[in-house]
Amino acid sequence: MTNLKSYYKWLNEPIIQKTILADFVLFIPRFVCGFLLAKDFGADKFGMPWSPEHLNLGMFEVA
Repeated sequence: MTNLKSYYKWLNEPIIQKTILADFVLFIPRFVCGFLLAKDFGADKFGMPWSPEHLNLGMFEVA
């Protein structure tokens, strides 16, 4: 049980980057993946500019 607690503590410990470039490199895939998730799953639930016409959703209108 102690080993599991120490692993959980290690897993949740934040990693501090030394330079702003490292933060930016990690930001790029996070931003792209977040946008793709919002495009694929958000457009069906909330009105987005790329929402399908048959859903009749206005901008940020909830289905």
